Amino acid sequence: MPYLWDPMNTTKLPKESESQEIGHHAINTFRSCHPSSWRTTDTDGDADAGLDMQVQIVEQGHYTNVFNAQIKGSAQKKKNGQNKNLSSNGKYFAQSLSINTLNYYARIENPVLLVFADLTQDKEPRKCLAYYLWIDEAIDKLRSGKPNLDHLGKASHTFHIPVENVLNPDLNVLLYLNNSLERKRALDGIYNIVEKIYPDPIDKVNQIGHVLETNKIALDTILNQTDAPWLDAPKDSFSYQLKKVSEILSLNNAILAQDKLDKLADRLKEANQHEQSEYYYQKAYVASLFGNRKVAHDFYKQAHLTSKELKKYHLAYLESRIPYEIISNNTIDSKTIDQIIEEIQKNDDIDYLRLKSKLLALNRKYKEAFKILEKQDEKDIFVLKAIIHLLSGSFKECLNQIDKSFSHQKLTDRQELSLKLLKARSLFYLGFDKTPYNETIPFSGTPDMNPEILKKAWIVLISAWDLASRLGYPPDVETTIDMFTILGMYFSEQDIVKKHLIKLAEIRQDDTIIQEALLQVAMFLDDRAIAEQQLSKLPKTLKNTIAQIILASRKNEKLKVITLTNGILDKLIKEKQADYDIVVSIAAECANDLCMYNERDIFLKAMQTLPNSKALIAVYDFVVQVNQNSLKKSEAIDKLYRLYKEGNLHNQILAQLFNNLDPYEYGSAQKIIEISKDILSKTDLLEIEYIILCQAKATVQDWHGVLETSSKAQVMSSGDITLNSIYIC
Repeated sequence: MPYLWDPMNTTKLPKESESQEIGHHAINTFRSCHPSSWRTTDTDGDADAGLDMQVQIVEQGHYTNVFNAQIKGSAQKKKNGQNKNLSSNGKYFAQSLSINTLNYYARIENPVLLVFADLTQDKEPRKCLAYYLWIDEAIDKLRSGKPNLDHLGKASHTFHIPVENVLNPDLNVLLYLNNSLERKRALDGIYNIVEKIYPDPIDKVNQIGHVLETNKIALDTILNQTDAPWLDAPKDSFSYQLKKVSEILSLNNAILAQDKLDKLADRLKEANQHEQSEYYYQKAYVASLFGNRKVAHDFYKQAHLTSKELKKYHLAYLESRIPYEIISNNTIDSKTIDQIIEEIQKNDDIDYLRLKSKLLALNRKYKEAFKILEKQDEKDIFVLKAIIHLLSGSFKECLNQIDKSFSHQKLTDRQELSLKLLKARSLFYLGFDKTPYNETIPFSGTPDMNPEILKKAWIVLISAWDLASRLGYPPDVETTIDMFTILGMYFSEQDIVKKHLIKLAEIRQDDTIIQEALLQVAMFLDDRAIAEQQLSKLPKTLKNTIAQIILASRKNEKLKVITLTNGILDKLIKEKQADYDIVVSIAAECANDLCMYNERDIFLKAMQTLPNSKALIAVYDFVVQVNQNSLKKSEAIDKLYRLYKEGNLHNQILAQLFNNLDPYEYGSAQKIIEISKDILSKTDLLEIEYIILCQAKATVQDWHGVLETSSKAQVMSSGDITLNSIYIC
């Protein structure tokens, strides 16, 4: 049949709809705009469902990534000539997709790029601009953990494509695609872990998602890098019980923690390796709270050996090996410290660097200790820097560091406590900087101390111990018991000291240092009930037996004094324990009062062997004479005073004269003033002794001396009415 020309307007042919025309033009725009590295393949999508393109990315000759594209466009204009889909503020194009389509997208793995071509810009589609938006993540958010988007209750959803997201040949989508791939791999990793444990991994992964979504702190709990072997274990599990013990130990309640750990001992076999290490670690911490350093060291070692890879237990074990008790005696076991340093020499972790710095400081290598910290963040090292300054004797620098830390750092309660304790210790050393090292400081102080500086130390110390009380008395507070008792007694704040020591003694019943400190305070305050209670707890050492003898004498239990002294007399004379001479003198007095002359002579004979025998026997004669005939007290005082004038300045002679002379009688008042100078050359006066001295000076009308003495006494006074009245007058 011959070919005949037939015009289109007379022949029936397929027609292209307006939407199809727009679709083809949009694709042409897309092809003219996308980067040259994109290899596109049509997938025959349409306006209602499916995808228009699959795009592969080629980089340096290699196919690297793949995604899908859905391409939309519009040539409709508003009255102002702008595209009908453009928002009124001109910031985005609005493009709706059906929920059915989005449900389909939610089921595919590849990322989905939504492209919008603005066909109003030019009659030629290739000259128009296209804009893009990745919508796969938005679809996941719309699902809210559900399998599809039907729960939205609508037929379509509108996306906002920003006008700044211009599709151009320089667009780099690799970062987004790689992140998307990493996200998928991360989720696959979680799935694979869950699959190994549970037969229904999909359900369990969904449960994880639900927990993270509904529990705001769940994700923070998981991401918090902790050395503890738990997150939120079942209540009957070993791990859960360890967590409860940890909470108890955060309050430093050793007794309750020990009870719970004892109950876990029989279940140790059911614990995993990490849990076993934590169990030993907690046992060690409890032992340290009880003052059992050797036991604590053994448990810390066991915790480390059970989980060698975990830093927490290794550091605790290393810390437990530091010979603090040797350092406190002003000698350093440098060999042990060097061994620990050698073990961590090559470790650059901040926690190990801090430990190494502290060890160097303990070995008196202060410059090296600071050098290690030079490149570290201040928030990680400010407490340690204060410690190094303190160890080096740079007390003012320590105070400057502490004040700087209080001003610039956000402190935890424990950090605040540490800084306050360090500040108090620095002030304490500055207050006694003229006192020879290793000299015993009496509760009445020393003549060369600085009461003003020590008052500052005491104020800081009160604040620190109050904070420690709220925290359950962490172990480091025990290192300040010495200055806490000394300053508390000196500044007449005995009740504060006693209150804290009673609490501390209740929760640290096996800590000898604490129990002895409470005994010492009770003896000073003549609190006989507490003193007797403490003596019943403490071991029968020579020191404690001396306290027991002094307590018995105060209770007028003379036979007990004699019996106890007889039992330790040889050891007492040989070892010359503190107050040993006073004890022998008291025993002789008690034996004389009970007419036990044989025992009395034994004690007097022992006194004669002592270096200060003349003074002790003189005091003994004075006490016996006064007790036998109070009318001869004046004669006895004169006799003791003559011995004093001969140059015998024994503490007991000075004390007996000072407390027995009459401050209201002119001659006696002059003697009190004279004797006070010799007392003050050795130690400071107690508050009651300052009152006696003020009265003596008033009797001799030394008003300037009264003002000077009362002013000095006010520094140590807790607000004594008598001293305040004297000062005001």
